[in-house]
Amino acid sequence: MKPPAATTDREAGFTLVELLVGITLMLLVLAAGFTLLQVVIRTEPAIQDSNTSIQQGQIAAERMARELRQAYDVNSASASSLSVDTYIQTASNCSGGAGTTAVQCRVVYSCTANSCTRTVSEVNGANASTATVITGLASTNVFTYSPSATSPTSISLTLNLSGPSSDDAITVSDGVALRNVTGAVGT
Repeated sequence: MKPPAATTDREAGFTLVELLVGITLMLLVLAAGFTLLQVVIRTEPAIQDSNTSIQQGQIAAERMARELRQAYDVNSASASSLSVDTYIQTASNCSGGAGTTAVQCRVVYSCTANSCTRTVSEVNGANASTATVITGLASTNVFTYSPSATSPTSISLTLNLSGPSSDDAITVSDGVALRNVTGAVGT
């Protein structure tokens, strides 16, 4: 029979203390990772809501600006409402769907405590249809006019939207020069 081979320190492996310290450190790293994952999962809906609000605000501001750029008459103007006669690309008349023909229509934006609505009608007021453009407004002061509301040459849009929490307000701004408007409001 052969005598047992002598072992060296290198071949001895880990001691129980070393294994326990390694396992403890691994558990601490895993706990930190799971905590971070929970925070991300918990905050993701708020971030998604904020992104949705930003996108809706940008779409609404762009649509308003596009219609205001084509305006040829401002009927009435205040900080919370605006009525213009403008050209809209539509199928046949102002209440028709999207199309390729530019039709003269009256567009009225009216902003209340929480939302802005858009009413489109014929220039004489017939065939009116109203739709909500944006919700979640924190302020009804949407329109500002330069040099004045009675004789504007440019209009600034500012949509102050409520964020998911009270300190997450979102502001979307745009502005247009009224190149086609001549004369004072209502003339």
